[in-house]
Parts: sequence; C-alpha cells; structure tokens
Amino acid sequence: MTRLRIGLLGASRIAEKAILQPAALLASEVEVRAVGASSAAKAQAYAQQYQLAAWEGSYQALLDRDDIDLIYNALPASAHAEWSIKALAAGKSVLCEKPFALNAAQVRAMLAAAEQSGQLLLEGYHYRFHPVFFKVQQLLQSGVLGPLLTVRSNFSVRIAETAGSLRHQLALGGGP
Repeated sequence: MTRLRIGLLGASRIAEKAILQPAALLASEVEVRAVGASSAAKAQAYAQQYQLAAWEGSYQALLDRDDIDLIYNALPASAHAEWSIKALAAGKSVLCEKPFALNAAQVRAMLAAAEQSGQLLLEGYHYRFHPVFFKVQQLLQSGVLGPLLTVRSNFSVRIAETAGSLRHQLALGGGP
C-alpha cells in the first residue's frame, strides 16, 4: 500500500489537530513530509516543533517538491483560492481549510482548476473522516436506534480578539 504524502502549506496551529495528530494515528497510510511557510525561519521552527523531516522557506517551494501528493492549505482564507489553484496546477491534490474561499467566483475558479488538473479538491470538514462519525453511521445503519426523525446540531467556537490574529481581520477572510 502506498502512503499518502502530505505537505503543509502554512505553519498553522490548526494543522496539529487537523492533520498531524490524525496522521500519527494512521502512520501506515499517511506521512506528513514537509511544511512550507512564508519564511525559512518560520518553516524551520515549525518543522522542529512537530518533528517534520523537511521544510521549505516559501509556499511555492513546497508545491515544487516531487515527494508530496496532497497539500493541506492552512493559509489565511484570503490566500486559499490562489494557493489551492497553484497546488492543483503543480499536480497536487488539495485539502483546503475552512472557509474554502472568500466568494463564489473564487470557488468556481478553484473547481475549474481541480477539473483541469484532474486532482482532488476537498474542503477541510474533518468530521467526515473521524472515527466517531463512522461509529454513528454504523449505529444508524444497523437500525438499533430506530428511524432517524430529527437532527439538530450547533457548532460554535468563540475566538477572543487578540492582537495580530487573522480571525478578526476582514481583509484576510477572518471571522467567517
């Protein structure tokens, strides 16, 4: 079985829970190969912190690597479309963090790039691949719970406004 080789686009905090921890659990199937960041210093520090074998001091350098199959795009939302399209053009599949893009025109461009490249483009709704989600699906399909009549859910995370955080900067796509 061939392992999926992942490159992290951006030295982000979310990658730890979204990619690095699950990859460690699926080590026989997945390998996080490298991180690419906006500077060599950021990339190197991140690679050392998370014990990654390789790092690149630019986003493009990560996309240019031959040993990467899939790019996890964890850049600010304002850069999702641009760098997802570049990754697809470089022959990489893309798992793009939420929000996928800033507007419908960007989404259409991303989808067109995926179709043209023949690569997979997926928004990072991680629950779809979580073991608990699979267990719930099994329970529902088994019939042990009876017919499903209503589902109500709420997912909300309060993020305090902190200096320098992109999450409250509209120009960077923060605050979705």
